[in-house]
Amino acid sequence: MFLVGITGGIASGKSTTANIFKHNQIPVIDADVFARLIVQPGQQAWKEIYDAFGNEVFFEDGHKFVALDIPLLFETGTLLPFLHKIITVSCDQKIQMERLMKRNGYNEEEAKQRIVSQMPLSEKCYRSHFVIDNSATTDETRKQVEKIVSHLQASKHHIQVRIYLGICLTIFCGLCGLFSFLGYKLFTYRS
Repeated sequence: MFLVGITGGIASGKSTTANIFKHNQIPVIDADVFARLIVQPGQQAWKEIYDAFGNEVFFEDGHKFVALDIPLLFETGTLLPFLHKIITVSCDQKIQMERLMKRNGYNEEEAKQRIVSQMPLSEKCYRSHFVIDNSATTDETRKQVEKIVSHLQASKHHIQVRIYLGICLTIFCGLCGLFSFLGYKLFTYRS
């Protein structure tokens, strides 16, 4: 399995895009949901995720890829090395402002401040493999997402990931075996 990042600006339509991925049977992990869950005092991150969601977030069926909904993907940069492809959801700034004011009850100045506090959408688009223009109808957005899903489903990158992991596991097991053998020989030599 490989990872695909979904990002964009505030009120650009990431949730709409993530829902279309889910509708196409693509697992989507929302970083905001996990960020709120793993910072609960006194809990370990894995235990919290398992306790909160059970096995449904630990996929046993090895999908080809999983989409990660990460609003501040470029700003934090932490997960960039692990992502095979990056998708930015973009929209016209006027539409973005209108959505943000309606959704959060901001006035025009508050909405503008929120938007300019993030990396410009144009920069995110430039740094992405795919861009979804979410300025029009949901149906048009759906068509763009489904085209990207088809492209990603056709990818053979998950095979490369499995080969790489297989090689790493083989090397690790070989080294463990070698060290065990050397430890045994050293122990029996001293005895």
